[in-house]
Amino acid sequence: GDRNLGNDNKGNDNSGDRNTGDRNSGDDNVGNDNAGDRNHGDRNLGNDNKGSDNNGNRNTGDRNTGNDNKGNDNTGDRNQGNNHNGNDGKGDAPKPKGPKTAGEILSNPAYWASVSANGLKNFKRAEGTFKDASSRYAEKARNATDPKAKARWNQRAASYDGLSKDLKRLTAPFPKGTPLLDRLKRPIGNVPTMLQKTLSQSIFDHINRPGVQGQHPVKNLIPALRDKTYGGNGLKETARRGLTKVGGVVTVALAAWDVKQQLDAGVSVPHALIKTGTSVAASAAAGGLAQAAVGAGLVAMGVPVAGWAVGAGILAGAGVSYLMTKYDIPNKVASAAVDAGKWVGNKVSDGAKSVGSAISKGWHSVFG
Repeated sequence: GDRNLGNDNKGNDNSGDRNTGDRNSGDDNVGNDNAGDRNHGDRNLGNDNKGSDNNGNRNTGDRNTGNDNKGNDNTGDRNQGNNHNGNDGKGDAPKPKGPKTAGEILSNPAYWASVSANGLKNFKRAEGTFKDASSRYAEKARNATDPKAKARWNQRAASYDGLSKDLKRLTAPFPKGTPLLDRLKRPIGNVPTMLQKTLSQSIFDHINRPGVQGQHPVKNLIPALRDKTYGGNGLKETARRGLTKVGGVVTVALAAWDVKQQLDAGVSVPHALIKTGTSVAASAAAGGLAQAAVGAGLVAMGVPVAGWAVGAGILAGAGVSYLMTKYDIPNKVASAAVDAGKWVGNKVSDGAKSVGSAISKGWHSVFG
């Protein structure tokens, strides 16, 4: 054949030994475009596959991702049959459906649990977020030497403080004996303040927020109770603002539940973590950006109606979650990432084998 690197190849552009076919990388392959050893078929990534387009080892069939599968279109290990997403499946699983319908998504309790929990905590969380923004601009005003800049930062600090106070009014508890109609006008006020604070906490709340000296050590550990100050470190503040979006106690709890459900269904740990992480990050980013954008617009217009900003964030987060669920985007991202990791692992393994083979051949050529 032509352009072969290795021995006993039959075909073209092979790299390795005893390949039959074209563009194989490895040894003892029969077919085309295989990367690995002893594959029979085309475009396999791995070893000992019999079929085509497999990514893994010892698969018999086509388009399997994983190891020791017998059948087609399986993702996982040791499946016998077709279309399995997990491990040790037997028989044929239903073929993956197209985009989910609105009815399937909106009738899922998990979707509404996520939307409701995030909506419940976002008002109290945003109260602190806008207060933090006020503190940042107040810090800029104190450090400004230009009178115009100082006035501009002070104005923004006052505006964000107004948004924070507006949310504090919205989330304040009702006095005993408040008529039902008045309570329905402001539903969030019916939720106990401590519950709102607890749900709104993030596991990253301590970043750049040193506790006030003199308070009890236990109180300093609990974000909902501790008295804190603004740390003033710009880099830490940027990190805090990003991490708290995905590190809320409600978000972490719902994410852990989602991961557990996937693991119980036989999904691999990397796939489950990437799938859930993608969904959480995208929804949180959309909600945070929408809230920040509307909040900035309200500040620019001098309208201290913070509920609009929080509502925009809730709707944006729920909308992105809906679209990602409808088109199964997190699952596709996770599958692509896991496949990429396996491909890299196979390439590293192939490279190590090639180096070892070259060293062995060089040693024998010199020392016989």
